[in-house]
Order: sequence, then structure tokens, then C-alpha cells
Amino acid sequence: MLLERIMRLAGTSIPEQLEKPQGWIGRFITTRWLDRGNAALYQFCLQLMEARPEQEILEVGFGSGRSLGMLATTGARVCGVDFSPDMIRKATRINRAQVRAGRIRVELAGVSALPYPDSTFDSVLTTNTIYFWPDPARDSLELLRVLKPGARLFLGYRPKEILEKIPVLDNRFRLYTHDDVRSLFDRHGATTQIRERAEPTGFDSYCAIVQKAG
Repeated sequence: MLLERIMRLAGTSIPEQLEKPQGWIGRFITTRWLDRGNAALYQFCLQLMEARPEQEILEVGFGSGRSLGMLATTGARVCGVDFSPDMIRKATRINRAQVRAGRIRVELAGVSALPYPDSTFDSVLTTNTIYFWPDPARDSLELLRVLKPGARLFLGYRPKEILEKIPVLDNRFRLYTHDDVRSLFDRHGATTQIRERAEPTGFDSYCAIVQKAG
């Protein structure tokens, strides 16, 4: 596979880049690949979210940052965190006008330590990040912590039965069944609905809608 050879020459790998896009490979190759591959899933989650202008929304793990710009078009106030400094720089450049106008704010942070007070956001969005959470039990609670009571997390993902068929993935990925996803949040008193949309590619989209207790 040509992409694998390119990454080996650059001293990285596909799983490493999917977890944390970085370097010139991350800026110019990985993010373009992710933007295409995640487009349907992201649009599905955004449709379910129904963002409104008066809302404060957080996206965790935004990659290139193009998704932040899409969120900002709803009129909502958008915050984003990513743990790759290269993605912070790219997202800031891509969304320069919205950042300058204060409609988008980005910060360097990971899911385990979100730099916001309790009960800050009306919605939290994260897509295809769950596989890389360092401590899923604690990190799921951290996402709920920054939500207002009764507010919702929109978690886009592909389940284990789909991802285990992809040969390039390695043990860097933690794969989840739908029941695994539910149990992560049930333990914190949240309620979870899983929505599915069939895609023409056969790579269907799934979104767990997790509602924090009121």
C-alpha cells in the first residue's frame, strides 16, 4: 500500500497518525484522508445535534479543524480541543476569520483533562476518538463533567464488528461493541441512544447520543 510506504519513510505509521496527526504527513496527508473518511459520519452527528445559535458547543479531537468551521456556520459558539499541536495550528489557520471574530476558540488539550469548568456546554461532539481514550471510564466521565445537566454528548464511531475487518489497525485501537459504548456512560448515570445511518459505501455511520442526568 503506497500510503503505508510513504509513512514508513517518514518514520510514522497509519495507526499512529490516526491517533494523533502530526508532522508534514499529518498536516498534508492524514488530515485530508480523515476529512474524506469522516465526512459522512460527521454530517450524521451534526444532523442529529441540531445546533442552534444560542448554544455553546465543544468538539473534542477536531483534526484539521474543518469540522469546527462547519459547526460555526450554525451560529453556535464553538470551542475545540485537540492534543496535537500541529492540528491546533492547522485549525487556527483554516478558521482564521472565525477565530479572530471569537466564533471559534481552540485549545491544546486531551480528553482526559478538558480545560473548562463543570456544566459549561450545551452539546459536546467527538467523532472517531473513542478508540484512543487513555482511560475510557475516567474520560467518559470527563466529557459528561463539562456538559450542562440534561445536555447531550454526540459520539460518532464505528463498532468493533466493522473496524476489526480493517487490516492496518493495530493494538493502538481499542474497539467497542454498541453495548461497550452504552456501559461506559451507564455507569455515570447517563442514558444512551445509538443511532445508525446506512452509507452507500457500506461503511455505516453510528452516533451514540448520551444524555447527562438532569
